[in-house]
Amino acid sequence: MGVLYLVQERELKGRSPQTFYYLLPSLEQCDSLAGRSVSIGIVFLSLAIVTGLLWNHAVHGYYWSGDAKQWSALVAWALYAALLYARIRSGWGGRKAAFLGIAGFAAVVFIFVWINVLSGGSYQ
Repeated sequence: MGVLYLVQERELKGRSPQTFYYLLPSLEQCDSLAGRSVSIGIVFLSLAIVTGLLWNHAVHGYYWSGDAKQWSALVAWALYAALLYARIRSGWGGRKAAFLGIAGFAAVVFIFVWINVLSGGSYQ
C-alpha cells in the first residue's frame, strides 16, 4: 500500500493524471489500509519471532544465537513497531509512513529469502 500511496501522490502532484491514476484507491484509503496492514503484520511477525526463538531453544538449548537471521528479523520488527507507534501516538501517516512501511516489508522479504533460498531452508 505504501507503493500505491507514493504512485498516487506522484500522479496528483503531476497534475496530468494517467489512466492508472483512476484505477488506484485514494491517498486516504491507501494510508488507512497500510496502517491496518502494519497492525496485523506486526502481530504475525511477533508470533513468527517467538516461535523461532522457541524452536531454537528446543533444538539447540538456547533461545538467542545472535546470527544474522535473528538480527534481521528483529530489525524488521523494530521498523514495524516504530511505524505502528508513530501512527497510533501521533497520527503519523503519508509519505514518510509509506517509506517506512516499504522498508519494513523489504526487511521481511529479505529475511524470507535469506532463510528459504540462500541458506537452503535450514536454520544453520
